[in-house]
Amino acid sequence: MEHPHIAPLYECSLDQEPYYFTMQLIKGTHLDDFVSQAEPCLREIIRLLHCLCQGISYAHQNSIIHRDLKPSNILVTQDGSPRIVDFGVARRLDNKSRTLTVSDTGHGPGTLAYMAPEQIQGKRADQRTDIYALGIIAYKLLCKRFPYDLSGPPYQCMQNIEQADPIPPSRINKSIDSDLEAIILKTLEKDPGQRYQASSELAHDIENWLQGLPISIKADRTGYLLRKLVFKHRYASAVIVLLLVILSTYGYVSYYAFCQSRDAQIESSMVSDLWQDHSNRTQNLSTDLAFAQFLKWWHQGDMQKARYAVAFLPDNSKEK
Repeated sequence: MEHPHIAPLYECSLDQEPYYFTMQLIKGTHLDDFVSQAEPCLREIIRLLHCLCQGISYAHQNSIIHRDLKPSNILVTQDGSPRIVDFGVARRLDNKSRTLTVSDTGHGPGTLAYMAPEQIQGKRADQRTDIYALGIIAYKLLCKRFPYDLSGPPYQCMQNIEQADPIPPSRINKSIDSDLEAIILKTLEKDPGQRYQASSELAHDIENWLQGLPISIKADRTGYLLRKLVFKHRYASAVIVLLLVILSTYGYVSYYAFCQSRDAQIESSMVSDLWQDHSNRTQNLSTDLAFAQFLKWWHQGDMQKARYAVAFLPDNSKEK
């Protein structure tokens, strides 16, 4: 295998003793020691994990599973690049044998703290076993502890790995958001069928998290996708929101002014109608008074005053 994050194997001999294999000399620091000494931020740790996912994905594509992924089998070079080493208990995915190589721990291949439940149960390991180990590595680096209590005797540790639910990492490290927590917990599912089914899927979700994009295990939630889209384009979103506020305000002000103008016109029309009605009533009263005065003077025979009263009658009145 030739990959930037895998130490290449140059030569091996399994035909006769002495059995051996030679690998590239990697001058680096174990992953956990590197994190302890360099104290990288959360995003830098996740970038390291993304590199590891790419390396393991390459191995899986070549039908190789590591089966013993742990910080001491990962070296970080001086330029900050992680390299996966020690494929001593690795096997091919197309190997049909169910026989497991027994390590010096007596629990099968691998290291107990990083072993998946199916490894402890003696079941067949596949690429999802390595994915579980990557999840344990991520949890350990970010939370400074394992997701289960592994301080007891081996049988109790094995029982916790098989049955105990992992403590949500955000309870321990407050800087872990819900998306990153979902990714880690997905890798730690007890049932391999509930984990990421390929390391490339895990690498893709980690890359999306680094870029602020939606992760696949939450992609079916409309509200979630909208929030991620807004956050990803938060500056453009802020401008759009500002424009919407301006347009909404302008629309409200315009509608308010229209309502005020309409109400003023209605009020003016009502006042005009009232004034016209009052004017008509006044005119009718004036006509009645003038006509009554005319009749009075006419009956008295004072025609000069009667003609004077007629002058106050409207031209279009029937009395005139």
